[in-house]
Amino acid sequence: MISVYTLFIVSAVISILLYCAPKTAVKVGFGLGAISCFYAMCHFVANMGVSDSFVLGGTFLYAPKFALSPLGNFFSFVVVFIGFASSVYGMSYAEEYIGKANIGVFACLFNTFILSMLLVISADNVFCFAVLWELMTLISSFLIIVNDGKGTLKAVMVYLGIAQIGAFCITCGLLIIANYAGSFEFAEWGKVNMPMGASVAAFVLFLVGFGSKAGMWPFHVWLPQAHPAAPSNVSALMSGVMIKVALFTLVKFTLFLPLSIYFGLAVLILGAASSLFGVLYALCQHDFKALLAYHSVENIGIILLGL
Repeated sequence: MISVYTLFIVSAVISILLYCAPKTAVKVGFGLGAISCFYAMCHFVANMGVSDSFVLGGTFLYAPKFALSPLGNFFSFVVVFIGFASSVYGMSYAEEYIGKANIGVFACLFNTFILSMLLVISADNVFCFAVLWELMTLISSFLIIVNDGKGTLKAVMVYLGIAQIGAFCITCGLLIIANYAGSFEFAEWGKVNMPMGASVAAFVLFLVGFGSKAGMWPFHVWLPQAHPAAPSNVSALMSGVMIKVALFTLVKFTLFLPLSIYFGLAVLILGAASSLFGVLYALCQHDFKALLAYHSVENIGIILLGL
C-alpha cells in the first residue's frame, strides 16, 4: 500500500516541477502516472485476497489510519486500471492543452486525483475519510476547470454545490454511527448496536450523500454538465471510477447498519428510476460526452439494481 501511494506522490511532485516545460510535462507527467498505475495494478492483483493497513506516524491529522480489505483491493485495482488507460491516452491528448493550461499542473492534479480515490477507499476513520472525500471533490473540480470553455465555471459550481450537500449528509451519517459505536475508527464499527430510527436516518443520509456523488437520479444533474466540460481523460476517470467509488463507500457504510427490507426496496426503486431516466435523457442528446454522461446515470441505476 505505502509503496503505491508514495509512487503517485512522487509522480505528482515531478509533474509540478515541470510546470515551465509543457512538452516534457505531457510525456513525463502522464507517463509517470501510467507507470504508477501499472505498478499499482500488479500490487493489487498480487494482494487481492490480503488485508493490509498502516497508520501515519505522529499526531498529523489525528494519526489517520488506512486499511484495505479484499473488496478494497478489488476496487483499488479498478481505479488504477482505468487510471492506466487514461494516463496513456493523456500522453498524447494533453498536447492539445499546451498554451491553454499549465500542463505540469494538469498532470500533477491528474496523478493526485487517482491517489485521492485510492486513499478514500482505504481511509479507516471518520476524520480521515471526510478530509480525503473533500480532497477528491476539490481536485476533480480543478481538473474540470483545466478545460476552460463556455459553461465550465457554471458546471463546476453546480458540481461543487451538490457535492457539498452530499458531503454534509455523509458526515452526519458517519457521526450518527460513531455516536452509537463509541469510536471514530471504522474497525470498531463491526458490532455497533443502533436503534432502527437512527439506522434509517443514517441510511437516508448515506443514500443522498453517496448517491449524489454517484450520479444517482434525482441527484444526477451535475453529471451531464461536469463531464462534458472536463478534459476527456478526466471524464474517463470521473465516469469510469469516481462515481463507482461512491457506490463502494455506500455499500461499505450501510453494511454497518441494522438492515431493513425497506432499505433494499428504496435502492431498487432509485436504481430503476436512474436506469429509465438515464436512457430517456440520453436519447435526447446530440453532444457525445453529454450522451455518455447520461449513460453513466443509467449504468449507476443498473448497478444499484444489482446491489
